[in-house]
Amino acid sequence: MALAACGTRGLIAAAAGPHAAGEQTLAAGLTGHLRAGMLLLADRGFYSWSLWHAASAAGAHLLWRAKSSLHLPVIRPLPDGSWISRIDDPYQKQLRLNRKFKDRARGRSRPAEAGPLPGAATVRVIEFTVTAAGDDGTTRTERYRMVTTLLDPRAAPAAELAAAYARRWAVETCFAELKARLRGPGRVLRSRTPDLALQETWAYLAVYQAVRAVIARTSAGHGLDPARLSFTTALNTARAVAGLRPATALASAEAALLADPVPERPGRTRPAPSASPAPPTPGPRRRPPTTPRDLHHHPHPANRNSR
Repeated sequence: MALAACGTRGLIAAAAGPHAAGEQTLAAGLTGHLRAGMLLLADRGFYSWSLWHAASAAGAHLLWRAKSSLHLPVIRPLPDGSWISRIDDPYQKQLRLNRKFKDRARGRSRPAEAGPLPGAATVRVIEFTVTAAGDDGTTRTERYRMVTTLLDPRAAPAAELAAAYARRWAVETCFAELKARLRGPGRVLRSRTPDLALQETWAYLAVYQAVRAVIARTSAGHGLDPARLSFTTALNTARAVAGLRPATALASAEAALLADPVPERPGRTRPAPSASPAPPTPGPRRRPPTTPRDLHHHPHPANRNSR
């Protein structure tokens, strides 16, 4: 599990553990690396009450995709089509249900409890549609639903947040480079014990980070988007100049990167707010259509969107 910077695709932190631990458990160990001023993007498989609060408590703003089963009532519609909603604490919600059940069982007729539950989280909800075009010319359109701690539509318009979520694909690119280019496609770890496998994994992460540092340094020095510089070129050059002095090796790597930039490609998907993303009056929200398991975009809107 990795926490990656979408711009440079460098790693901020990583966690490893047994597969049975699950993504949310590993992700919880990374919340301590979040800081104020960050915007944390996460796919819909990561949302839970505890993980959301742990991440927001670290000071970062959150923009996460939500499952269709998450109840997000419209508390207040906003001018850009998004709306303010409330997510109840599951524990407090269960306590209220238990009290209601006990009152019925004992024949009590107290007034029904109403109003927000203690500890409820105030969020903003954004719905938008994504049209994905395949290489065979076919297209599909799906609805996405995001929850965010950015409540002011003037400071963070819905259209900008919809486009920002496309940058979440950067972490998938990190994993692809780590597995297919650094380690090699189909190649398994050499270690045969859990402790040694973890050691080998951290070694791969360290090398990945070093290659990314060279790319970030080169892009910053020449005013380029890091996505325009090839990870494969940087890796192959690093292997070729491993025996040279550090300054000479770095100069060779920068020259190779600048000589072989990644071409810009036109976008194939376009996120946009839906025509009527929120009902005109507060009330229960109808569940939106089910979205596909995996549909993402390229992380840098200045370049292109993909997949």
